[in-house]
Amino acid sequence: MNSAGLTDFNPDLRDAVSSNVDSAINLLGFLRKCNHAGLMHLSTCYVVGMCDGRVAEELQDNYNPANDAQFDAEREIDSLRETIRRVEERAESPELDRALRRQALGRGGNEASAPRESSTVF
Repeated sequence: MNSAGLTDFNPDLRDAVSSNVDSAINLLGFLRKCNHAGLMHLSTCYVVGMCDGRVAEELQDNYNPANDAQFDAEREIDSLRETIRRVEERAESPELDRALRRQALGRGGNEASAPRESSTVF
């Protein structure tokens, strides 16, 4: 039985992918190597889209709340990983560092009074 997962509704995307996607993929990989194994996965977050009330427990191939026949879970996961990569790359960019330093100093701030990048402690 698997009921693991992140239930924060506004998590860091890296944490959400790690807890809700990577852990399930790793579990499935393990189960596929077992001779006598089964899986019961329990989830309560986002499982029925915008529905209220009782929801039938019928399995549907390629189910997604939007009922999009073109939905591809692997493509969605790849897109999430690419988004994470782009955000991390931008967060570490010198351009963003300069913009944040200008913002911290204010419009009339003196760049010379700011700590040098090499001496900045986080």
